[in-house]
Amino acid sequence: MSKSTEPRWQWSREERVFRLGEESVSPCWEGACSIRGISTREDFPGRRPSPGDIAICSAGRVGVVTSPKPVTVNYEDGTSGLAYIGFNLVTGGFWSSRTPVVVGPLSEVGARNVEAIDLARERCPDGWPFEPNETQRSITDWSRETFGETKDPRLVFDRLDEEFDELRYEVRKAGEASDRGEDFIDDDIASEVADVGILLYQVAHSYGIDVHEAIDAKMKINRRRKWKTTGVAGIGQHVEEGEG
Repeated sequence: MSKSTEPRWQWSREERVFRLGEESVSPCWEGACSIRGISTREDFPGRRPSPGDIAICSAGRVGVVTSPKPVTVNYEDGTSGLAYIGFNLVTGGFWSSRTPVVVGPLSEVGARNVEAIDLARERCPDGWPFEPNETQRSITDWSRETFGETKDPRLVFDRLDEEFDELRYEVRKAGEASDRGEDFIDDDIASEVADVGILLYQVAHSYGIDVHEAIDAKMKINRRRKWKTTGVAGIGQHVEEGEG
């Protein structure tokens, strides 16, 4: 990439928003690219983005900046270019973009995705493409208005069991298709994941539990625990007290 086309940060002190001038976005999911190193050392006007800043690329992905400087990214199609690498808060994958928008540090908006997204939307230029409308409260309000107040959470949990079985079926079907080298439809899994999540919100609400607060509290415990592997990638068992 020639010097004349290298991305340059634009800085607005009023909006406290970073944006890049170029208008191209490239997905960079985990394993789909390699980082070759820092591509430029020139100074940009205003503050550079820092690791931990909230980032939004023009495709609407919300994430956290992992590199404060542009890097050269090599893509699977053989192309390469300058980009900023981010970590997607929602999917856990990585992305790269020549057009991220970066707003204040993550600590300013707390740990919840929805707060980061709301702040980002307020400070983002026109054309924000992603509108997360639902929260635990809005979902449980809808459920109460549609089906009535939950009197026995066990009945909702029975329905949750049914939805989880449907999710298990779709995941197994996708795994079998992958084993055969066939394509599968992610949307089917996404739909069942959403159904399970909606019902979990309802069960939690019945007991006065904020799902996000409960997860944050449990993750603090999980991060302090010692863990042992089970032989299956992605899962493990925590070490019990007194266990070696």
